[in-house]
Amino acid sequence: MFRAVLFAYLCLFFSVFTASLADGRRWNAAFLGALVNDLQNEGYTEFGNTILRINQTLEGQRILPQLVNGNFTIFVPTDQALANFNQSNNTAVNDTESLANIIAYHILPGNYTLPTPGTNGTLISAVFPNTTVGRTLLDNSTVVQLEGGRSQVLAWSTFPGAQTPTILNQVSQGQSVSVVNVTTFNNLLLVGVDAVLIPPGNLTTTLEANDLGVLEGLLSLSFLPEPAFRRVTGVNCTTSLLNTLEEQQGYTLFAPNNNAFFQSSQEVVFIVGNRIILANIVRNHVINGTTVYSPELFNTSASYTSAAGEPFTFFSNSSGNFVTVDSNSQQGGAGSTARIIQPDVLVSNGVLHVIDRVLLDAAANEQAASSAVSSASSAATVSVSPTGPIGGVPFPASPSVTTTATSPSATIVTATSTMVVGGGPTMVTATSTTVVPQRKRHL
Repeated sequence: MFRAVLFAYLCLFFSVFTASLADGRRWNAAFLGALVNDLQNEGYTEFGNTILRINQTLEGQRILPQLVNGNFTIFVPTDQALANFNQSNNTAVNDTESLANIIAYHILPGNYTLPTPGTNGTLISAVFPNTTVGRTLLDNSTVVQLEGGRSQVLAWSTFPGAQTPTILNQVSQGQSVSVVNVTTFNNLLLVGVDAVLIPPGNLTTTLEANDLGVLEGLLSLSFLPEPAFRRVTGVNCTTSLLNTLEEQQGYTLFAPNNNAFFQSSQEVVFIVGNRIILANIVRNHVINGTTVYSPELFNTSASYTSAAGEPFTFFSNSSGNFVTVDSNSQQGGAGSTARIIQPDVLVSNGVLHVIDRVLLDAAANEQAASSAVSSASSAATVSVSPTGPIGGVPFPASPSVTTTATSPSATIVTATSTMVVGGGPTMVTATSTTVVPQRKRHL
């Protein structure tokens, strides 16, 4: 009797479970079909077709059902952008799993909308040299190796005088990649862009693409014989810092460009001849084990320590954003400051911030360096649930927004952003004017 009752309950449970799963699949299919139809109506036919293709893949089945609930922002390539991509990337086009990874890099969970009177919402965008950084759904370990298994990010900014935001670290046919319009569909913010967005590559590729060849050479010449650093990282004295960073999961590198080294040519000649000084100076350009994007450097009160154990400080003024590495007074030496001229250069396993000077600080505090790496390792185990821009929204809670109607199809949105930098008294004010094509809202 007991077995019969138990069997009946199990049958009932599985029938309810199966029906619920089927309802969920029907709802997902209905939502996806409506989204694709809307994309086609808005002129994004090829992206709609791409969505249908990757829905047949394992990665597509992982990412697309998430769009049903919560806020998401999707960067949608135009039909011409996808046509250009298809012509030059046959491998990715034919490999639908790889294509699904690329599309995952276009999707950001969380709210990236600035409420604007009289519009359907505006994409949040800081004004350069500040940036907006958002975490995407791309977390495949074959292309992303950030600490704690975190997903890759996307960065964008509105340059002074520009009418729309520019997607950083992206180039298509020799041109920068820009936002072309914004529309909405249910819970989704659809941001049209004029190119397919490519996930970041490794460190060597990134250095070579960004006028950082001298730094690449010094990284390959810098070795890490210090026992404390070796104990934490697992590297030995025959491993260059370049190889160490390539294999690391999470780091931040303040990267002097080639001109910065030319300005310090005499000092560079000296430090190259001294292995210990070279290693210390190079390590004083690195935050080890933690990927820190520029909004976190300037919009939060967090403190950071270099891989050589020296404290970093950050400040802003009318000339830009700056980084200083300060030697411990007991170790001797003086602090060194540089301006960040190209923030948030993304790498598959970290981030670079290009600077205009070499941070000539040869001091080292191995105990502080070891402690910082241990703290970074602990922080990496904390799960991250993206809700919006990393480091916070680059606008005050109640932004000053002026909306001016210019035609039935567009508005001009002028937003003034004022923020406290680094938890200190320094204030930075910037104004951005963006032309946002008006689109219909689907409910």
